[in-house]
Amino acid sequence: MVNLDLSLYRAKVLARNFRYKDAEKILEKCIAYWPEDGRPYMALGKILSKQSKLAEGFSMTLNHMLAIPLMFILLPPMYTHSTYWLWVAGFYLLAKVEEAADKPIYSWTHHIISGHSLKHLYAAMVPVFLTLVLVKKPFKLRYILIYI
Repeated sequence: MVNLDLSLYRAKVLARNFRYKDAEKILEKCIAYWPEDGRPYMALGKILSKQSKLAEGFSMTLNHMLAIPLMFILLPPMYTHSTYWLWVAGFYLLAKVEEAADKPIYSWTHHIISGHSLKHLYAAMVPVFLTLVLVKKPFKLRYILIYI
């Protein structure tokens, strides 16, 4: 393992060719070498969910999803509108739940909307709240004086 990006690309290509076991091995090595990077965890979660190993795949992404509220509780906020991060984590959690319960939601709504569609609606709320963080952040104009 020399390069994380190259390894992630190899795993992605292997997963496209339905060689999930080989992709899993590469991603597990990536996690062992670079545990601080979240990309291998997310890629492994996607591969596991494609193999219908939903519990394992959900647990891979759940760790990162729980980190945001935990950091919010344990660390002091750096921005004035830090509560939006909890909304972001909540909508992401709802999106994952809707994805896992796709078929039951489709039958509960009498075939009107599926859980997959609701997942996209909830996931679309994440950039909305991140935009609100940036909009509500105080913006200071800095003047540059140019002497000629």
